[in-house]
Amino acid sequence: MDPIDSSILIALLRNDFRAFVEKCFNHLNPGQTYHDNWHVGVIAHALAECLAGNTKRLIILLPPRNLKSTIVSIAWPAYVLGHFPSKKFVCASYAQELANQLSNDTRSIMNSDWYRELFPATLISPVKDTQGLFVTTEFGGRMATFIGGIMTGFGGDIVIIDDPQKPQDMEHESARHKARNWLLNTALSRFNSPKDGILIIVMQRLHEDDLAGYLIENNPEFTVLKIPTRADEELVYKLDSDTEVHLEAGAYLQEDRIGPVEFEAKRKEMGSREFSAQYQLDPLPLDGGTFNFDWFDLCDKVPAFSELIMSVDVAVTEGGGNYTAVTLWGHLDHHWYLTACHRFQFDAAKVRQAVQNLDQKYQPDLIVIDSTGVGKGMVAELRNKGFRHVYPSIAKFSKIQVANDVVAMIEGGRVSILASATGLAEFRKEIISFPNGKFDDFVDSMTQVLRFESGVVREARLHKRSDRRGVGSHKTRATAISITERGRIIHYR
Repeated sequence: MDPIDSSILIALLRNDFRAFVEKCFNHLNPGQTYHDNWHVGVIAHALAECLAGNTKRLIILLPPRNLKSTIVSIAWPAYVLGHFPSKKFVCASYAQELANQLSNDTRSIMNSDWYRELFPATLISPVKDTQGLFVTTEFGGRMATFIGGIMTGFGGDIVIIDDPQKPQDMEHESARHKARNWLLNTALSRFNSPKDGILIIVMQRLHEDDLAGYLIENNPEFTVLKIPTRADEELVYKLDSDTEVHLEAGAYLQEDRIGPVEFEAKRKEMGSREFSAQYQLDPLPLDGGTFNFDWFDLCDKVPAFSELIMSVDVAVTEGGGNYTAVTLWGHLDHHWYLTACHRFQFDAAKVRQAVQNLDQKYQPDLIVIDSTGVGKGMVAELRNKGFRHVYPSIAKFSKIQVANDVVAMIEGGRVSILASATGLAEFRKEIISFPNGKFDDFVDSMTQVLRFESGVVREARLHKRSDRRGVGSHKTRATAISITERGRIIHYR
């Protein structure tokens, strides 16, 4: 190793995977500057949970150019083989050429002098040392293959699938299903121990029905680590067993690389659909045709409202089905501002409690509740509990007709959205896909306020709440980190 290395540094690299990643980056990219960031530690912790046997199925979603392959497909196999030279890895990508490149990088690290000093007991055997497969003298190793490739003669303890699909293939259903079918019919059959085998998928999002989308929708056993370029709502990650990272709404994954200016420039360059999928990890559905999201004015802050209304579209669906959707609307001088969105799948009692909790949090002047179905009982129950500011909404027209009635209002610029609003990503997805999307609960919550705005405003003024706090006040984003005394929590704003 370098002359400046000491026994302390050797111990650090041997026992701290985050430090090991930096060493690997510098080895593979001489002359380039490594920018350490909290997400490396978060991924390191997730991988450690896999190695400990606490997580058997992991999906890591990360935007391009954030070291996902370096961390997961290159450095981690080398690190694990350093400690456990008999472990067997199967690593797959969408093409054999890419798989070979990643394999060669791992081999380069393991053949380096500094790696051999860290892990003298781990040696690549000269008996089997090729691009597609190298083994250790302890009969572990790393196999590189491609999606659709035949896997014979080498079983795996850990299967890593890195970039399983190409963006240009995503419009073809057969191409989307290729990765899914190969995983289910071929890759999962190669575990040496089906009970203990670990599957890790690392990718960016490309389509609603890409491999990650399918697995998240149909396989609840997967742990999903999703780190977008910018947080649309507060996100919480585990850095280690004692430390949490809180990425607040509006904060960036790594602002010194992609901040507000670069974020908007990249979105314009790529277009909203591709950018949302690859950089925000939130694939947008095909346009439904009723609404254009560009009609909404996105604002960084909102004024002090004259009225604040909470709109609830009720669904009693514990564990599946439609969502209960809650939107919060500020009103001032015939202009509407969406400031928060919440949705959940609860039974009736939990829905009622959630509405009460949100009422306490936001202190709205009025709660509008769809009362054509189960919402009717909820209106009665809340009023019996003293909620006099509950207003029943009864839909007399179809969803599409009601939506069409508010198009002119939105297109005319009378509806704004707080850019950092909680739940904005799912709201946006519903708006864009309506009426062809899977869900339309947020649309219903929106239209029952906007279509009947005069009546809603009139009722809100009758129930004006003097105890409402902080209406229209929102924190500006600050580049600060703080650590609280309640355990160790790092806040990125």
